Amino acid sequence: LVVLAMLALTFILALSGIFNPEYNMVEVPDLMNKTLSEAREALFDSGIEIAPNINYELTDDVEAGKIVKITPSVGTLVEKGSTINITLSEGMYYVVKDYKNLPFEEVKLDLKDTKITIRVEYLASQDVAQGIILDQSLLLPGTKLNPSRSYEIKFVVSAPVEFLIPQIVGLSVAQAQAQLEALGAVVYLNQLSTENMSEEELNNLVRDVVVSITPEPLTYYTQGGNNFIVLSYY
Repeated sequence: LVVLAMLALTFILALSGIFNPEYNMVEVPDLMNKTLSEAREALFDSGIEIAPNINYELTDDVEAGKIVKITPSVGTLVEKGSTINITLSEGMYYVVKDYKNLPFEEVKLDLKDTKITIRVEYLASQDVAQGIILDQSLLLPGTKLNPSRSYEIKFVVSAPVEFLIPQIVGLSVAQAQAQLEALGAVVYLNQLSTENMSEEELNNLVRDVVVSITPEPLTYYTQGGNNFIVLSYY
């Protein structure tokens, strides 16, 4: 009886795989890009369990809820009854674009559905069209952001040149022109005709001096489009 009992025990142990360790080993399958429910279905009857604590991380290109990491890694032999740890995608990063030289209004629309607060500084420019982004800071191009967090970005946006036309009647044409151009204005010169002047008027005439300005002095002026200032002189 003892012999029969030992033979029966040996047979049971053989069936259990104790005398053949490889029988108790199973390969971790490829569960990448599967959902949690898909992974559990794939592991059914495999002898492998998923650990209850699920990790989450943001990714570059995997949608939320898909497996992005498995530990031990795919193909590793583990004992039946082992657990594996998985990491699910929490979603994709928001990658900051290079917004320089783009229209500010278009960029505002692009960022409308994000948690990025926009700060704006306007800089007068006669060389760049109004409303173009000249510079960006705080968030540089290529920066990866967590879409659920709040951030700030700063733009420097081109604005039209605006100023009060100075009182420059009586200045030399060259001096007046240089002063206005330094303020960012486009200046045209208009030399007035002396055809109908008397000899006395011509003798008393002061040449190359501004006698009138269009628009008038002390007018608020915006440089943009086809606007310009005209200096008239003899």
